[in-house]
Amino acid sequence: TVRYGPFNECFEKQAANQASFVTSDTKTTGNSTQTVTVRVQGCGAAVAAKAKTYAVWAKKSFVWKVAKSVTPPTLTMGPGKTAKAAYTINYTRSEVLVNPKMSVTLQFDNLAASDAAPVNNFTYTVQLQCGNGPQSKTGTFKCPANVIPAGGAPMTCPIQMDLPCVGPGTLVAQARSNDKTVTSQPFNFPAPKAIDTLDDSECAVVVDSFATGTGLVSGNISSGVHPYGKLCGSKQFEYTVTFGPFATCGRRKVSLGG
Repeated sequence: TVRYGPFNECFEKQAANQASFVTSDTKTTGNSTQTVTVRVQGCGAAVAAKAKTYAVWAKKSFVWKVAKSVTPPTLTMGPGKTAKAAYTINYTRSEVLVNPKMSVTLQFDNLAASDAAPVNNFTYTVQLQCGNGPQSKTGTFKCPANVIPAGGAPMTCPIQMDLPCVGPGTLVAQARSNDKTVTSQPFNFPAPKAIDTLDDSECAVVVDSFATGTGLVSGNISSGVHPYGKLCGSKQFEYTVTFGPFATCGRRKVSLGG
């Protein structure tokens, strides 16, 4: 067992210890090294801060998209004749996370042996890695007291905040004590995970119908499944539409929207 300290100044350094050997006959050598990080805090302000517990979460939602294709795009037929076109519709439901939040409990420790430590002006900064690049958020928070007794229990301060995006990040908290800035150890947290679902986006009502108006015609579905009603997942629809017969010649347009 190795004892480190006491030290009269603050720093963060490595203590390296190496064990080695040299054989007597062949002079073969070997070694193994271990390091210990020695961090001395409390010189500027006799208070240290760190994140004690945390939770990150979001709500699960869904994004809907629709894409339609038709083959062939142009039909040519004579008077009294019919022609068919095949339609394909893809409804796609994708899961997304929304409303990300984080709660964290910060712990402030009084490192002074005999003096109470005043603390105030509590702030935080969050840096997040978002899909469109880094984003940050700053804010203030309150603690249950503004003084930590000497030799007493640590003071804990709860924070809850909305996050700018669903992504991992780093939290740093700051406070003032005896006109000195107290900065917490950087706390890295993972991306939020879903704990609940927004029911309104889980299903969608799908409709596919012929538009009406001047120069537009409609057809009759002769085979396949036509989308209509409530849909609660991605699905492909395929159906065939028969157009005609028409009594007169001319150019007509079909508009089938979903």
